[in-house]
Amino acid sequence: MKRVLGCLIFIFYGLQTALALTITGSACYRFSDNESINTARNNALSMAKQNALERNSVYVRSTSEVENFTLKESIIKSLTAGFIKNLHIIEKVEDLDQRKICRKIQGDIDSVSVEKAINDAIKQFQGENIASKTTVQGLQKIIEKQNEKIESLRKKSQDSHYKKRLIKVINEQKNAIKKLGQKSKSIPYTTRNYDKNLAFLNINSVPSNIDVYINDQWTGKTPIKKYEIEAGIKQKITLRGDPRYFDPLVIYKTYKQFERSFENMELKKGKSKILVLSEFKIRYFLVNGKLYPVRQGEIVIEVNAGLNTIIVKDENGYIKFELETWRNEFIKKNIGLNEYVRKPKEAFEYEDQLEYEKILSKPINDYIVVDQQTRLIWQKGEPGEMKWQKAMDYCNNISLSNYSDWRLPNKDELYTAHKIKSKFPKFVSSSYWSSTDAGGTSNAWGVYFGNGDVNYYGKSVNNYVRCVRGRQ
Repeated sequence: MKRVLGCLIFIFYGLQTALALTITGSACYRFSDNESINTARNNALSMAKQNALERNSVYVRSTSEVENFTLKESIIKSLTAGFIKNLHIIEKVEDLDQRKICRKIQGDIDSVSVEKAINDAIKQFQGENIASKTTVQGLQKIIEKQNEKIESLRKKSQDSHYKKRLIKVINEQKNAIKKLGQKSKSIPYTTRNYDKNLAFLNINSVPSNIDVYINDQWTGKTPIKKYEIEAGIKQKITLRGDPRYFDPLVIYKTYKQFERSFENMELKKGKSKILVLSEFKIRYFLVNGKLYPVRQGEIVIEVNAGLNTIIVKDENGYIKFELETWRNEFIKKNIGLNEYVRKPKEAFEYEDQLEYEKILSKPINDYIVVDQQTRLIWQKGEPGEMKWQKAMDYCNNISLSNYSDWRLPNKDELYTAHKIKSKFPKFVSSSYWSSTDAGGTSNAWGVYFGNGDVNYYGKSVNNYVRCVRGRQ
């Protein structure tokens, strides 16, 4: 009898030993100025436990098909609470100068209990998930929780890991909203209650197709038409666009009985900041065509969240690139990694505007005429008649009012000069040369300033000349 009992005890403890697994895990935690060392030590220990469990083969196998990170996090929390036995710290590293606490732990787990706990959590989640997806109320709760999760993750979105998670939750919410929209259409319309005082709400937004929440319940996408709400009580109306780019817009309003109200709401894009790093002196920035001033020291520009087209002019040339930013994001951009490009159209337009404003800020002298509509600057004087090639050479080589970039105008530019010919002291009622060839190399277009007719002439004939500078 004693031998049998001894064998049973041996088998029992042998099974326990077989079922118990020794696991190890390590983690480092960097703490901030407003955190105590004890808090940092506890956080490092918790992270080491989580690392040990996540590396465990039972955990990996049991959660291999779980895609929902919220469920994984809840599983980890429940397991770390009490499933690790004989826990002890086998290595401690504390670098207070670097504000870093590291822990390495070792402990035992019952693999069968762990697997059962994981499977029970998965079954419970799947049951709740299926139930929640079958009712309007359940979907509303899912969307409401996702809004909280989105805002929480968005605050951490500097990290690429959190960015991926945020995008995943945004896509999950889009699917939930789509299902709720389909579900709502199939349910009989029961909001009409004649015992209540009703008002009728219409909502338009810029941009359109934005999610609308009334009292935190998803209502639909803009435009909303004739939506019935209870009159006489304060209503909370929230517009939510893509949380990566748009700040939510919230208003509180009370409506009168039978009132037909129209709310026109504009959703603003959030702001983000870009720290621009360059080894060369930067002359100016253009972000989506808007000028940003350059200051001494570090160059930080504030832009609207979203896709931004940025042009940088430094002492060596032009750099153009596109950069997507999220709201409240801070990005470092080393423009030395980008290639120089040919002068972009936006830079032409900006520098032309800058030059034009510079000219207008000074008294107009006796040598030029400024067309404020086309922003072309014309030679005021009359050099006389000459052949086409001589006219080209003449305009390319003259210097007037400290400008040496004069040229013979093209056909369209020359016609605009005819429209403002009253601004010139003298315009002969004759033909003037343009630089535009007409059907070959032996002819060129000209404009007759008597009536504005456009004709072509042989380049060997003599016509009048008026040089121009500026846009082309």
